[in-house]
Amino acid sequence: MSSPLAGKKLLVTREQNQAEELKELLIKYDALPIVTPLLKFASIPIEEVSTTLEEINKYDWIFFTSANTVHFFQKLNEGRSLALPKKIAAVGEKTAKALEHYGYKTDFIPSRYNGETLVKEFHAKYGKESVAYLCGEKARPEIPTLFQECGIYFEKIILYRTIMNRDIQHELVKIMQNEKMDGLLFTSPSTVEAFCELLPTDLLTVVKSNQLTVAIGTTTAASLEYHNFQQVVYPEKFTIDAMVQELERYLLMKNG
Repeated sequence: MSSPLAGKKLLVTREQNQAEELKELLIKYDALPIVTPLLKFASIPIEEVSTTLEEINKYDWIFFTSANTVHFFQKLNEGRSLALPKKIAAVGEKTAKALEHYGYKTDFIPSRYNGETLVKEFHAKYGKESVAYLCGEKARPEIPTLFQECGIYFEKIILYRTIMNRDIQHELVKIMQNEKMDGLLFTSPSTVEAFCELLPTDLLTVVKSNQLTVAIGTTTAASLEYHNFQQVVYPEKFTIDAMVQELERYLLMKNG
């Protein structure tokens, strides 16, 4: 029996390198992914974080908030031999796998991949142990705010910047005007914001009313709802695998 995703045209909005994994996953379901990377990432200049990274071992923990933070941390660490905190935390499985790829062992992963669960479970198990919190420039303030509320001493260390990919605008508009898309896949609030900014207002209004959108989790879903997209689905587990499975389940129910 073929998947309800078979033959479906699905817009993948992730950054180019990250999009490959999602694209290959969709192809396994016989879907037709159309990759339009709405974002680019750029490393923070080493001189801006050099001193902070050299002193990072004064913290009890180092927190990685995405696979991106792992990759950019390694990039900034090239040719250096930093003494790291004894314990490493990852926000989820994909981040832990990225750490494992570079030879790091993860000591803490929350049971659910969101900020509230992460801080609640960490605080319950480790109390007020100090944290070096690695993130991107557009990281949401939820985790730092919760750290403060719990009295956890931390330092926020920004490793990379998120840049809107304006080079893709003409292609994106052409696709949304001429292709009959069966779903738009968003993996961060930044992809939602870029999509809204890159489309002309009249076309965006039509898309918001008529187009099925799929979010990787509650934060991205909230961004879609904030921007008035009318059809939003998202999985309970915040991974691209669960995201695709949720879309398959939704289409099965809709068509069944």
